[in-house]
Amino acid sequence: MLVSLQSVLAALLISTTFVAGQASAQPSAGPNLQLIESTRAWEFFYDSSDDGACFATASYKSGTRFFIGKFGTTGDWSIMMTNDKWASIKPDQTYDMKYVFDGRRTWTGEDVGIENGLKSVGLRDDFIEDYARSSRLEVFFGDTKIDDFSLKGTRAATNAVKQCFDTRMKKVDPFATAENDDPFAGAGIDDVQNDGRDLIPYGTRVGMDVTVISRQNLGSDSARIVIEHTRQNAINFCRDYVGKVTEECIQEEMALPIADHIEANCKNGEFQDAFGQKLRFDGLNSNQSDVGDPRHLLWSFENDEYLGNYSASGYFERLIAYDELCPNSVDKIE
Repeated sequence: MLVSLQSVLAALLISTTFVAGQASAQPSAGPNLQLIESTRAWEFFYDSSDDGACFATASYKSGTRFFIGKFGTTGDWSIMMTNDKWASIKPDQTYDMKYVFDGRRTWTGEDVGIENGLKSVGLRDDFIEDYARSSRLEVFFGDTKIDDFSLKGTRAATNAVKQCFDTRMKKVDPFATAENDDPFAGAGIDDVQNDGRDLIPYGTRVGMDVTVISRQNLGSDSARIVIEHTRQNAINFCRDYVGKVTEECIQEEMALPIADHIEANCKNGEFQDAFGQKLRFDGLNSNQSDVGDPRHLLWSFENDEYLGNYSASGYFERLIAYDELCPNSVDKIE
């Protein structure tokens, strides 16, 4: 599987063509690597070699190219990052890395060096779920942040990779369903899976999300996103944070006073969060002197002060809410 991961990267990079001094990824002429679909942010590939792979790739302004996919017939999740600036990385050497989602959920592990990049293989499903439902990813080598990614569209990307694997690569046992024809067997209360709809965080803990029902007038002075704190959201919280799904836990979570919408005036930066609290986005923090200082300023009218860059303040989920209401407002000024 590791050999396939390297070979897919090599094939994709070899297939890059240069037009007027700019690189653009194109599927190679060889029979193995096939471009399935291309969107504004992502390209999806299928590798039909013996080990096989289904993966998505996105390029960022920093020069980093990010890969996520299922490799080999077992469908192990893996990620890769490459950047021409990372020439000092030594292939096969391990690097202690830290991945921080939305400033509140942290994963650590040893990535393996490849040419001008890193790979991490055999990832857990809950890491992929964090990647799919989050809005931002910061990657650290030790205490040094090496990149910062917007994760818009990652839910659709991971779903597309999984569908590619299930339809093109997954080995189906023809006798597997013979023992059980009951489609509801085993579907206990804690086995329900996310339905893939958009989520927006309302709190700092894993699973504290609401479901997006509709989006209206985004980027305007009357931006509005209708949200619902569903039973499935409550189940996800009980499962992912509490560690056990019970009816008591679900009802406690459902009783939270969460509003039915968030809204913003993207012209003056004022917005309302999932609890109805009023805030204002004031752009980049020009006085940021320490890594612990907030990169962007969020004024809380309730507290009459700027929110601190720590999870208890609600800074990160509020920033995500504003970015959802006023797309690209945060990224545009960086």
